[in-house]
Amino acid sequence: MDINIYVNQKKINPLCQRSIAEYIKRLSPYCHLKVVCVPNKIKFTSGKNCINYALCNDNTISSEAYASSINTLTTGGISRINYYIGYDESLYNNMSRFAVCTISPSNDMSAALLSEQIYRAYTILNNITYHK
Repeated sequence: MDINIYVNQKKINPLCQRSIAEYIKRLSPYCHLKVVCVPNKIKFTSGKNCINYALCNDNTISSEAYASSINTLTTGGISRINYYIGYDESLYNNMSRFAVCTISPSNDMSAALLSEQIYRAYTILNNITYHK
């Protein structure tokens, strides 16, 4: 599974970047996670085996439900998930939306929180203890 997180800013805060890098390392046995900064406008990728999500603040889901949705996508033939953070709402018309928390964090913090949720989902799917 390839998972891409597109963030609408020039660069990620170093503290958030360290957190993201740790989750990328931990996720490497299960998926390929990439966080890309693309300021302003972006072309949304689509395809037969790709699904796009917009991060918002109005549709939170539990870690277990999120893990289940990743499992369903994987078994359904989806090989790429793209997440878009901080772009113009009008660009999100045909995308599914969900939130990683009920507050409105910065774009780079949202990327770090989403990276953590992806890691949490894979620990649930693989019956791995999350906290050490």
